[in-house]
Amino acid sequence: MLVVDGSDATTGMQAQQYALGVIAARSQEIVSQRLDSMKAITAKVSSVEPRIRVWYNPDLKSVNYMVPGLIGMILTLIITILTSMAIVKERERGTLEQLIVTPIERWELILGKILPFIVIAFVEIALILGVGVFWFKVPFRGNIFLLLALCIAFLFTIVGLGLLASTMSRTQHQAQMTAWFLNMPAVMLSGFIFPIENMPKVIQLVTYVVPLRYFLVIVRGIFLKGVGLEALWEQVLMLSILGLLIFSISIFRFQKRFAD
Repeated sequence: MLVVDGSDATTGMQAQQYALGVIAARSQEIVSQRLDSMKAITAKVSSVEPRIRVWYNPDLKSVNYMVPGLIGMILTLIITILTSMAIVKERERGTLEQLIVTPIERWELILGKILPFIVIAFVEIALILGVGVFWFKVPFRGNIFLLLALCIAFLFTIVGLGLLASTMSRTQHQAQMTAWFLNMPAVMLSGFIFPIENMPKVIQLVTYVVPLRYFLVIVRGIFLKGVGLEALWEQVLMLSILGLLIFSISIFRFQKRFAD
């Protein structure tokens, strides 16, 4: 019996085809050996009969693989760009400097700027979940509250990327291009488009610093497999470490930029 993980439809289908090829070759070899030993071409000889079980995505539908991943990709692209452009927009108008000299703390200023985008992000998550489950009939087997909690950890990371992009830009156009420059390699190396296992070894090492890589494993694990933290703790830990690192760097650069 062959068991295939169908949560990754592309890799699962490739594994199934490779396995069927190996089984067919081995079956032919067994038949030939038995025929030779029996010296009777007309003899009835049994062959290897493959039995395949596909878990989590029995029909290997690509939509079941793509829809959960869209949560991570859309959040990355939209929230990073919106955050970076919002900060730079205030700087262009000159209102950011005015806010900085007010009695409010820096963290309060940053929190006030990013909270609207957190709300937008959860609206996007709700829309993708609704369309995926009710329109495309993608099964949701996990804990919705766990998914939302881990989405917050991921948002912490991508908002940090947006702040980082804003510290590198002087205009909204520059902020948009900088965010795209940071996001596109992350999307390409996350495993959303191309399986990480098929990438060159050097590129596979680079993917370990891509937050979206870990979030895709988390969201697909909760969405399709119904697993909990006991199965996802490594991805959650790495995502949290990267998020803390990125956010700390962005806050440091933000404060340094306006201290000069």
